[in-house]
Amino acid sequence: MTRAVSLDYDYKTEFYRRVVFANEEYGSKLLAGRNTDRGRLYVIFGPPESVDENSDPAAPHSMQTWHYHYIKGIGENVQIHFEYVTRYDDYVLPDADRDMAGQAEPNPDPFPVTPENIVLRIGPERPPKIRFKDLEALVVTRMVRDQVKFSDRIEFAAATHATTLVRIDIQIPCETCTRDGQTAAEYPLFVRLSKPSGWVVATSDLAAGVAIHDKSDSKLALTAHLDVPVAPGAYQLAIVTKNATTGDAGVLLTQINVPTYESLGTRN
Repeated sequence: MTRAVSLDYDYKTEFYRRVVFANEEYGSKLLAGRNTDRGRLYVIFGPPESVDENSDPAAPHSMQTWHYHYIKGIGENVQIHFEYVTRYDDYVLPDADRDMAGQAEPNPDPFPVTPENIVLRIGPERPPKIRFKDLEALVVTRMVRDQVKFSDRIEFAAATHATTLVRIDIQIPCETCTRDGQTAAEYPLFVRLSKPSGWVVATSDLAAGVAIHDKSDSKLALTAHLDVPVAPGAYQLAIVTKNATTGDAGVLLTQINVPTYESLGTRN
C-alpha cells in the first residue's frame, strides 16, 4: 500500500529552509543557528524586511535591528533589537524585546513551528495530486529513456537531528531542449523520493524553465531546483523530464544516502 505524508509540503519545506538558513547564518560557538535568538526568530517569523546594523548611535556595543511590516499578535512596523554580548560572542534579545516577541502568534496554522515539536502525520491512501501523469508512469514502469539529456546535483543541509534537507538541482543543456533552433519555454519534471521498501516519501511536479549559463562551460541550460526535507537514511530518487513538443523523455533512477545531522558536522 502506498502512503503519503498528509500535510502541506510547501509549508513544511519552507519551515526547514528557514531552519537550514538559521543554522548556516546565525550559529555561534556554543549553539546551532536555529537555537540562537536570531535563529529562533528567523524560523518563527521568516526573513525581516530589512536589517540595520548599529542603528542606535548611543548604544555602547554593536546592535542589529530587524524590521517587519507586520507580525500577528504584535502589530505593524515591528522593530526587534539584538545586542551583541561578548561573553556569548553572539547577538541576543534584550528583555524588553524578548517579552514583545513572546506576544506574537507565530503559529496560525496547525503545523508546529519548532523542530522539537514536529510530528509527521501519516495517512493511508492519500497520494499527492500529480499533474504529469505520463512522467509518473515512466517511474512506475521503470522505463529507462535517455532521449533528453540532463544532469543533477544533490547536496545536503543539516536542519535538525531528525531531518536533513535534500537539495536537488537539475540542468537540461539547451542543445537537448531545442527544436528547429528554438529553445523550449520550459520542460516538465517529475521527481519522486521513496524508501527502498517502496514507500513514497515525497513527489513533486515542477518545470525547468529558466535559462542560465552553465558554470562549467558557459553554455545555456534550463534549470530547476527542489528542496525535500527527509529523515537520514537510504532513498531511491527518480527524476523524469520530457520535451513536450517531440515527446522525447529522459529518466534518472538512482539511490542516495541522506547523511545524519552529526555527520554533516553541525553544532548542537
